[in-house]
Amino acid sequence: MSQETWDTADKIANVMQRFGDRMHGWRAPAAYGVVLVPQSCLGTSSVRFPVVNVPVHGLPAMVMGLITGRRSETGTYDLSPSELKAAIALLAPAEAARMFNHPNLLAWRKIAADWHGAPLAQAFVVFVADFSHDVTSSYDEALRRQIQSGDRSAEIHAVEHN
Repeated sequence: MSQETWDTADKIANVMQRFGDRMHGWRAPAAYGVVLVPQSCLGTSSVRFPVVNVPVHGLPAMVMGLITGRRSETGTYDLSPSELKAAIALLAPAEAARMFNHPNLLAWRKIAADWHGAPLAQAFVVFVADFSHDVTSSYDEALRRQIQSGDRSAEIHAVEHN
C-alpha cells in the first residue's frame, strides 16, 4: 500500500475540497496557532506561538479543525498528544508539495518532540474567527498580542523524520 502524497497545488486544492465536504459549516479563521504551554505558564498569556497563521494557511487550519471539531467559531481547544500526532499524520502528505513551505508541520513536529520531554505541559489550538470576537482564553490573548506585535513565527528548522 502506497502512502498518499499531495505534491501539486491541484492535489492540495482537491484534498481541501474533500476535507471541506466532511466539515459542514467550515469557515476559515482570520488567524490560528498551536502552542505548547509549559506547566509553569498554564493559564497565563506568557506564551509564544511558534507559527502565527495570519494570513491563514488553509490546509493546516482545516486539519486542526478536523481534529478539534472547530467549524466557524473563535475558540481555544485543548490538544492531546494523540490528537497532535493525528494532525501531523493527516498533514504530512502535503510535505511532498515542495513549492510550499510547511511551517505548521515543522512546528507541530517540534511541539510533539518538546512535549515528549515535558509531559506536564499542555498544548492548545486557538482559532480567531474574527478579530472583533471576544478573547476566549489567555492563549487567545497571547496569539492576538503576538499578531499585533508583528511577530509571525519563530525560526523553525527542518529536520529529517524517518
